[in-house]
Amino acid sequence: MKTTITQTPAGKAVATLTTRTRRLAPDFPGWDHPNYGDYLLDIPAGLRGTITGVESHGSNPWTRYTVQFEDGSRASGLVLGVDITTAPAATYTTQIQPGDEGLFEQVDVDGTLACTVCGSVDNADAQNHPSMCAGGTETAVTCRVCGSSEADSDPFKGTRRVARRDDPRTLADIEHGYDNEGWFGYGYLIRRSQALQSTDPEVPAQPERVTEADTWLLTEANRQGWTAQEMFDWLNSKPGRYYGDLWFGGTLSTDHPVEQQSRGLVRRVRV
Repeated sequence: MKTTITQTPAGKAVATLTTRTRRLAPDFPGWDHPNYGDYLLDIPAGLRGTITGVESHGSNPWTRYTVQFEDGSRASGLVLGVDITTAPAATYTTQIQPGDEGLFEQVDVDGTLACTVCGSVDNADAQNHPSMCAGGTETAVTCRVCGSSEADSDPFKGTRRVARRDDPRTLADIEHGYDNEGWFGYGYLIRRSQALQSTDPEVPAQPERVTEADTWLLTEANRQGWTAQEMFDWLNSKPGRYYGDLWFGGTLSTDHPVEQQSRGLVRRVRV
């Protein structure tokens, strides 16, 4: 079983894709009404609305949404990407598969995990949540960089549900930027190169800092659903240069946390 899922935050405008669930009429009187079923309406494809609430079950495939539609009706429990969508957004391909074919690999004796989708190491969050199968608890693991996740699906059958991020931005996107014929030595790429290769004893190389900056950038780019071209455009931009200055000892303000300042810089650029 495979399903495409679109990660859409609360407040986003959406449009329905299928009629897999129903919605409540604008004049719905309450669940105690004897004929409440008469107020349940089908959801036609293309019905527009706005997400008003998000309920997470610990992994992307189990996120549920409450939507207020333009005609005044509403629906709860919509599965993201099956019933609603918006663009641009990150997409995931989900499926049930044997539990020994997960998305994460242990890379050392300390239990450090690497995401097999984007290659990020030691950026996995594990959460326990109530089981959807006969009680108990299940574990969901999510990559903070690309958002791919896996969770127990049926402990008795030994299967798990995985959400594999489609076409995530990875470290390769950054490194390949240096070979792009459109790069002329500007943006984040030049500051990153300087931070990696510095031979000045007064300004030592900062490989660990570069790793931190790269990880933060990729996390935000994947959250926004950037394409490879959008990533390169940013890497080659003034905001990218300012981001490099911020992380590698430039002249930007230090009155606020680096992450707070970074959010204003990591945005799609117009070219």
